[in-house]
Amino acid sequence: MLFPWLRGRADTAAVPIRAMQLEHADTMGILQAVHEVAARVAGAAASPALTHVERTLCEHIHLENNVLFPRALEVMSSRR
Repeated sequence: MLFPWLRGRADTAAVPIRAMQLEHADTMGILQAVHEVAARVAGAAASPALTHVERTLCEHIHLENNVLFPRALEVMSSRR
């Protein structure tokens, strides 16, 4: 949803970007809850699959929150 929006209507991208930032925050909360449950069930050692998902998801969220979104908002503000 976001990439077509950025290409076609970058001047209004703040709304979907904010929505995705809220989704990222929710996702991190869910991931933390899954991590806590897995630790209780499996002990201190997290499964390699869970560790991989967690790392990949955190990298994705970091890239969008700290690179893509700021750049999109910068382009948006420069067009005004």
